[in-house]
Amino acid sequence: MKAKCHNMEKKEAVFSNQYLCGGKIIESFIPTCEEDGFTLLQRKRGIRLIFAGLEPKFNWFPVPCFWVFATDEKGGAFAHGEGKLENSPIYYVSAENTCWYLAKNFREFVRLVIFAPEWMEKATGKKSDFSEETQEEREKMGMVFGLEPPKTDLLEVVKEAEEIRIFDSQAEAETEYELL
Repeated sequence: MKAKCHNMEKKEAVFSNQYLCGGKIIESFIPTCEEDGFTLLQRKRGIRLIFAGLEPKFNWFPVPCFWVFATDEKGGAFAHGEGKLENSPIYYVSAENTCWYLAKNFREFVRLVIFAPEWMEKATGKKSDFSEETQEEREKMGMVFGLEPPKTDLLEVVKEAEEIRIFDSQAEAETEYELL
């Protein structure tokens, strides 16, 4: 089988255009207002967004390739599929190297994280206690991003990503796939 991939060390294939920071420009709806959206995600949900050049090394290799944009306090990583972050499917790779589909794009991912933080329990089986958090608090967090509370159950879309295979290493992936 053939699989699209990029060299995780060199990044030329990932970032074809150089910008001031040497990375890519992420066009997003994350605001800088009373409480910055990046800070809110880290403080309330333990999600640390990664900026170009600060990517940690992971002990896994995905096929097909995707791009990690954040990590969490539980040893997991958030990634997006091919294309721009704001339009690509969002995945979560747990510390146990299981890949989960979370949302159709970054905006829906943020909606899931804010309004249905219980997704983590569904994906990993690990308990997360948000019982103290009121619906009003979640609505205030949503307002920072200009998000309305959902009208549907956000947890319905969270499922194991059967289309993504997580290998322990690139060498292991190369035994089954010809990486392009």
